Parts: sequence; structure tokens; C-alpha cells
Amino acid sequence: MRVIAGSARGVPLKGPPGPGTRATSDKVRGAIFDALAAEVPEARVLDLYAGTGALGIEALSRDAAACLFVEKSAAACRVIEANVRTTRLAERGKVWATSVSAALERLETARGLPTAFQPPYDIILLDPPYGDPTILGVVQRVSRSGLVARGGFVVLEHGKRLLPAPQLGALSLWRTRLYGDTAVTIWQYQG
Repeated sequence: MRVIAGSARGVPLKGPPGPGTRATSDKVRGAIFDALAAEVPEARVLDLYAGTGALGIEALSRDAAACLFVEKSAAACRVIEANVRTTRLAERGKVWATSVSAALERLETARGLPTAFQPPYDIILLDPPYGDPTILGVVQRVSRSGLVARGGFVVLEHGKRLLPAPQLGALSLWRTRLYGDTAVTIWQYQG
């Protein structure tokens, strides 16, 4: 696994710390960021279910302004921290070792964050465990939370069997693509 493009292009990333973490493939990561290429420079990014941090690091490497990584596994957080240091992107990345639910609650009040990492976010990335039955509820909560900037994007990596709604609150389906057993759905915030 490596950074695909940008200032850290080609830098290898540490892999998942255990069997519960699934890293986004280079092909899928490349497709996500090719689709959002014009939106990434200077974007504020929130990477939920961050795992190894590969998605958020890819955004930072492509000139995103800042990325807040949210991951509940302490071991995975150590991997993210190592990866942002290795890529020399640590000053624009912040890691929270907490659940997505707790992070969303805290972010809705924007307590205790430097300005660069405060909402609203231009891009919110979600890469939960496939088959997570709560994920569409999390996406709906994000759409109602005030965390997404007007015209911003919410990106969900998921198993191909999940059929996301074309409209989730103020999120309108922008595109869905399949890559083998993996699907990527992108909504745009119309609020």
C-alpha cells in the first residue's frame, strides 16, 4: 500500500494492525480521488472509520488543507500517526482515538479543536466494516449534523450488496461505482 499521487506520491504506508481493519485498495482510492480531483485542494476533510489513514492521507497528499482522522482502535491510531509522520503530512492531520458516534457528537458542538480541523468539512470519507447495519443511519446523521459544507461531498466505501438511497436528507446521490466486491457511493450536500 502506498500514496498514489501528490506530494507524498509513492511513499509506502503501514498496513492494517489486525484482522479487523481492511485497507482501501489503491485502485479504489485512486478512483475516489480521481472523481473528486477538483474538490480536494484546500479542502477540510473528515476521515471516519479511518483504519490505516490511507484515504485521508491521500487527500492531504493532494493538497487538502487539513484532515481529522477518527478511529476507535488504539492500534490503528498508532498506524495512522506513523503514516502521517512518514508522509511528512502530520502538521495537517489530527488523529482522534474514539468511536464515530462519540466523534460526531463532539463535532456537532465543535469543542476542543483547532480551527483548521473544525466543521464544516468539504469532504467526509467513511470506510466502515462492510455489512455494518448502522452505516446508512450514520450517513443520515452526518447529513443532518451541519458537518458538511454547502456543496461538500460524503463518500462511502461499502460492499456491493448495500443499496444506498439516492437521497439521504440533504445529500443527493452524485455517483456510485463498483470495483469487484467493493462499491463507492458519493453524495453531494445540497443544504
